[in-house]
Amino acid sequence: MSTSGSWWLLLLGLVLAVALEIAGAGAPEAEAADHGTIDEAVTALDDLATAHWNEAGLEPAEEAPALTVARRLSLALTGSIPSLEEIRAIEGLPRRAAITAHLDRLLHSRRSADYLAERLARAFVGTDEGPFIVFRRRRFVHWLSDALAEGRPYDALVREMVASEGLWTDAPATNFITGHDRDPVKLTARTTRAFLGMRLDCAQCHDHPFAHWKQADFEGLAAFYGGIRQTLTGIEDSDEAFHPGGRMMMMADDAPAAVPTVPFAREALPEGGRRREQLAAWITSPDNPAFGKAIASRIWTLMVGRAPSRSGVDDIEGDMRLPGLLDHLAYDFVGHGHDLRRLIRIIALSRPFGVAAEPDPSPRSVAFAAFPMVALRPEQIAGALVQLADLHTVDAESHVLLKLMRFGNTRDFTERYGDAGESELDEQAGTIMQRLVLMNGKVARERVEANIFTAAGRIAGLAQSDERRLDTLFTVSLSRLPSEAERALFASWLAGAKGEGRMKAMEDVLWTLVNSTEFSWSH
Repeated sequence: MSTSGSWWLLLLGLVLAVALEIAGAGAPEAEAADHGTIDEAVTALDDLATAHWNEAGLEPAEEAPALTVARRLSLALTGSIPSLEEIRAIEGLPRRAAITAHLDRLLHSRRSADYLAERLARAFVGTDEGPFIVFRRRRFVHWLSDALAEGRPYDALVREMVASEGLWTDAPATNFITGHDRDPVKLTARTTRAFLGMRLDCAQCHDHPFAHWKQADFEGLAAFYGGIRQTLTGIEDSDEAFHPGGRMMMMADDAPAAVPTVPFAREALPEGGRRREQLAAWITSPDNPAFGKAIASRIWTLMVGRAPSRSGVDDIEGDMRLPGLLDHLAYDFVGHGHDLRRLIRIIALSRPFGVAAEPDPSPRSVAFAAFPMVALRPEQIAGALVQLADLHTVDAESHVLLKLMRFGNTRDFTERYGDAGESELDEQAGTIMQRLVLMNGKVARERVEANIFTAAGRIAGLAQSDERRLDTLFTVSLSRLPSEAERALFASWLAGAKGEGRMKAMEDVLWTLVNSTEFSWSH
C-alpha cells in the first residue's frame, strides 16, 4: 500500500473515532444505570431498617432458623408449607445457603408462578367472574402465570393490560378491560389502587376537604379510558369519543366532558399514540415514583403478611411502619428492569424477613424488627393441609389426580373457611367458625388420616423409632423439630403402640399439630 493510502486510512480512522465519541457523549455510562448487586441492595435495606430501629430504641429479634424462613417463603410464594423432600434438601446447609437454595427452587417452580398470578389477579381484576362471555378470568390468570414463569418485566405486563386491543381469548390481557365492563370509572379506580397504590376513587364524586387528590384528577384519568368499544374482533379504541378541541366524554353522553390529564409526573405523559397507550406509558414511566412503590408494597405484604403502610397495601402515601422502605425497593426495582424475581429476592434475604417472630401487639413487629405473626389466608391453610399429607412436593410434576385433589380441596376448604377476596391482604384475625372448620372439616380430617397413602401412615411404617416418627411429624407440619417438653408429652402417646394403635396415635399427634395456632399462623 502507498504512503498516501496509509495516511488516508489513518485520517479516516481518526474521523470515525471522533464521530463515535461525539455520538456517545450524551449517553450515560453503563455504571450509571447499575443499582448494585442483590447483596448490596439487601445490605442497604438492612442498614435502612437498622437505622430506624436504633432511632426508635428497638432491639431487633434474633435470627429465625433456616427452616422457619423456608416455611415463610413457601407460604408466601406457593401458598403451602415446605414438603419433607424440600426440607431434607436444605437440612445441614449453612443458614444463608439453605435459605438461598430454597428460594431458588421456589422462584423457578411453576407452582410459584401460578400462585403469585392468582394473588396479583385479585388486585388487577378482582375475584368475580365478571361480564358473561366477554370476560375470561381463568384465561387472564393463565396468561399472567405464563408471563411470571418467563420472567417478563412487570412494566410490560401492565402496559399490555392497560392498552392492549383484541379478543379476550386471543389477547388475554384485554380481560383487564372487559372484566370492568369497559367502564372508565371502574377502570380508573382499579388502575390507581392496583398500579399506583393510591385510593383516588374517593375523589370520584366530589372534592374531599382533606383529600390530596381532587375530583378533576379522577375525571382526567378516567377520560383516558373513554371511547373503548367492543366489536366482533374484540376490544379497540374509537375516535368517536373525541370532541372538537380534543375533549372527551368520560361516561354517558350527558355527562360532563373531561380532558385526559394525569395528576402528577405530567412530563412522563407522551404525546403520541392512542389514549390508553399514553396512559400505560405514564403509569409505567421511570419518572412515575408511585408505580414501583405500589408493586413493592404489594409484594412485601404478600411475603411478610403486613403492609408497609399502616393504612393498608393500597396506600403508599400513608404512615409508613418502616420509613424509606418503599423508596428503596422501588428505586432498585425500576433500576433493574422491573424484575419481580429480584424484588422478591431482596425482601426474602433481608433482615426484616429473617428475624424471629413474636405475637402482637408488639412495637418490634409493627416496625418489622420482629416478624409479624398474622393469621394465614384460607388458601395457605388448605395448601398446607394438602402438602403435609404427602412426603414429596406437590407441584406441577405431581400426578394429575393429586393436582386435581389439591385444586378441589383448596376450593372447598376456602369456601367453608371464608375467602376475603380482593381484601385478602388486609389484616384479619381468625374467627371461632374458622377454627371449627379446621378442627372438624373434611379436608383436615382426610389429610391427617394415617393409611398407606398418607404421610402419617407412611411415617408410622417407615420410621424406625417413635422418636424418629415424632420428629418427622413435626417436620412435615411445622417445619421444625419438637421441643423437649413437646417430645416428652407426645412420646407417651406413641409408646408401645403397634399396628392400628400406632396409626391412631399418629393421627392424634398430627391432628393436634394441625389445630395448633402455630400451624395456621405465620411465624
